[in-house]
Amino acid sequence: MSARGEWIEGKARGLLGMIPGTWQDVGGGVLQGRCPAEGRHSGGSAETDARVHLSYGAGGQPPGVYCLHHSCKTELDEINARFREAIFAKDPNFKPSAGKAAEEGVVRRAPWGREAWIPEFSISKLRGVVKGVEVVTPEWFEERSPVRVKGLTPGEFIEHVFEPGERCLVFTEFKSQGDYLWEVGRGGFRLGDRQGVQAVRSKLPRDGGKDGIWYLCNPVDGQWHANPRRAGRFSRRSEEAVRGWKHMVLECDEAKTLKKRAGLLRDALATGKAEDEMRAALEETGGKKWVETLPDAAGWEAMIPRMEADALAVPGLWMRLLAMMPLAIRAIYSSGGDSWHALVVVNMQTKADFDTYLRNSAKRTLPIVGADPGAMTPVRLTRLPGCTRNGREQRLIYLNPNPSPEGVPIRDMPRLRKLT
Repeated sequence: MSARGEWIEGKARGLLGMIPGTWQDVGGGVLQGRCPAEGRHSGGSAETDARVHLSYGAGGQPPGVYCLHHSCKTELDEINARFREAIFAKDPNFKPSAGKAAEEGVVRRAPWGREAWIPEFSISKLRGVVKGVEVVTPEWFEERSPVRVKGLTPGEFIEHVFEPGERCLVFTEFKSQGDYLWEVGRGGFRLGDRQGVQAVRSKLPRDGGKDGIWYLCNPVDGQWHANPRRAGRFSRRSEEAVRGWKHMVLECDEAKTLKKRAGLLRDALATGKAEDEMRAALEETGGKKWVETLPDAAGWEAMIPRMEADALAVPGLWMRLLAMMPLAIRAIYSSGGDSWHALVVVNMQTKADFDTYLRNSAKRTLPIVGADPGAMTPVRLTRLPGCTRNGREQRLIYLNPNPSPEGVPIRDMPRLRKLT
């Protein structure tokens, strides 16, 4: 049994009653017996059709019941979901110590920090890179968009971004397993929130309420898969469901970070917070190296207006960067605020290829000019254009279904229309 399963078998054995039937121990943490859902079998059943793994199997299978037949899979999936949830649940008998003394020394959130090899954002670098690039606006991009974007629906956007037969997973709840599916050439479907629920035909919603609506940037198969990184829990949004490593998302949240840092410094000066306490709080904004270069508290007051001015400048600088970058940009759209996201074609063969590209190229160069390294992942949710977030449009301003693989900068493309 692998090291990661050493504690699992004992707990799973104690929860075996959750799996109906009588089970014979055949050794190695494996039990054998009749399938709990044999009524679903299309052929004959036997007393040895099913096996229960009390830990991870030799092939990496998560703990649960497995059968030689396939017609019973839906029922077994439901049993396994409950079984695994119980195995990996917190111990209900654990009682934390009461009283103020028990809270002393507790860190509520670990400081965020990117890997050391990923460069930190430098607004001076960003300004230097876009020097000489004209000021651009959303309308500037619309005028150069190969597809006229005004009035495009979410479904029409997906039809342009993905290939015939590909499926796109859409989210109205960020932490869900996907609420809608759009298949290019067939249209939209409302998905069930658990396995075994039949999808039904549906248009895509456009009103995202206060949180907005997202889509998974790469195509999926729309099926449930056991996620080995989440204790075998079934998911429609994990890498096992992805069927092509086509896109990377670029977004810049540095304006928000600068505003937050300025606000923290302003509050620190107003409330007299200790300098070491403030430096620890500032590290949580992802600026460990930046914090190391901070002057002492006496110099903070002069920094605050400069940081606030930089925060106001970042969105415009980022748009100029998107206009001049030699990348295969397929689409540019807003978050429903002042942040602009770019969908970039990368066309990797495998997730391993994608990870290598990120480590050796994208994450080593783009973060220094504002790209969020946390957003550059192979399995990424991003805003769905044409929908609203808190009443504001997740606005599409550029759409090129077939960008040049050589990455022709948008500023070098012709103006195709004039907006009035």
